[in-house]
Amino acid sequence: MKVEASNLETKFYIQAAQFTDIKEIARVHVNSWCETYASILPQSYLESLKYTDKEQVWERFIPRRKGMGGTLVAKNQDGEVVGFCDFGPAREHEHGFDSEIYALYLLKDYQGLGVGKNLLTQSFEKLKCQEYKSAYLWVLKDNPCKDFYIKSGGEYQRDTTIQIGEESYQEELYSWLF
Repeated sequence: MKVEASNLETKFYIQAAQFTDIKEIARVHVNSWCETYASILPQSYLESLKYTDKEQVWERFIPRRKGMGGTLVAKNQDGEVVGFCDFGPAREHEHGFDSEIYALYLLKDYQGLGVGKNLLTQSFEKLKCQEYKSAYLWVLKDNPCKDFYIKSGGEYQRDTTIQIGEESYQEELYSWLF
């Protein structure tokens, strides 16, 4: 199902990811990390991210078994993937939430235009249809886009320390009830 939306002069649509989207999802994955984390993560780590590595990851995730979440992509009016949201059953059950937003990435040029909000909202709708009652996600504490999750109704739960490359970083858990 395609859902069209527009904000200002930017038109985009959201649909379930297909195998034909894998290369573009990998491109958005790497490029959005480089854009978002340029001032947070070491440049050497960001330069080590490869499209081909991410393509291999996404080949395993698309498509999913029924009831096991999914991946939505946002495409611009030219049909190029500009963002995506990946979601499914909770991988960590100790938090008390039954589903998880594994990844939500959006190219910088499309941030603040409603694309991310639409991706998140439609992902929640898909999870509700699969009979999930809640969701959580982890976000780096220093992520400049973190306020997006708060404005989207995410409630801070706790933080932890994670390792990325050779460094340790603070990560925060946000949750939603459906």
